[in-house]
Amino acid sequence: MGWRAMASVVLLAAEAVAAAGSGHRYAIRTNPMTCDYCAYDLEQALLRLPSVSGVEIDIDGVIYLTTTPGHVLGADRIKALVLDHGFDFHAMTEVNP
Repeated sequence: MGWRAMASVVLLAAEAVAAAGSGHRYAIRTNPMTCDYCAYDLEQALLRLPSVSGVEIDIDGVIYLTTTPGHVLGADRIKALVLDHGFDFHAMTEVNP
């Protein structure tokens, strides 16, 4: 087996392990974010939740959350946090990683 084939096998194995050990991914729809500091403040608040392992904020009004393996987020808790930080809460759906 050549080095390229071996590299492909290693990469595929790493992706399979990562997918098996990943948590849930959610898209939270909110209003567009016009203030970078406000978006950062919300991001930090979400990251402080013990079951959240990652946050990506699209300033057009979508927040992507990833949970630690085995954890599921409840929309009520996320909604309250988003509203407390001055943003609207339109919807929360689970998406593929």
